[in-house]
Amino acid sequence: MAESGNLKPHDIHKLSVQVAMRELSKASEIFSSGYIVGKFNITDRRTAAAVETCHQLFDLELDHLNGSLVIQNMKISEAFDDLLTWLTSAGTFQQTCFDEIESASAELNAFVHENFNNSTQYTSNSLAIITSIDGSITALGAIGRRRRRRRLMGFGSDWVSVEDRRMLAAAVNSSA
Repeated sequence: MAESGNLKPHDIHKLSVQVAMRELSKASEIFSSGYIVGKFNITDRRTAAAVETCHQLFDLELDHLNGSLVIQNMKISEAFDDLLTWLTSAGTFQQTCFDEIESASAELNAFVHENFNNSTQYTSNSLAIITSIDGSITALGAIGRRRRRRRLMGFGSDWVSVEDRRMLAAAVNSSA
């Protein structure tokens, strides 16, 4: 990875997502191997469907976390929207699984929350890191995506008179 003196925002993000993926992979194995069905003797369709839904959601979450690492051709500052989307959806997938399992037995619900607690926190941490980096860049006025100024080139609205448009244009030009 990177030496501590050369750490870049991309390196921090990448490391946090890799940790989240490692934890999620371990926890996801439990769903894919049929371990839960055997351990909890799941026979009813609703609970079995909830377990299968979780397995599918965790696969999607791993895909989205992995997708957040594939920003090699972009600077991290240019990829914030994609990163935020991928990480937010990963967290949403976990919450959806928890909601599905919640209706099952209390013992299964506790087991799932216990085994997925770390991956949930690590995914949330990755999202917080990206949000923090984006906020810092924006606050510094550097290359943040939200600091770009959009100017309205021509007011075409009928409700703004020609005289008012000239005054607005003069105010914009004098502040630029």
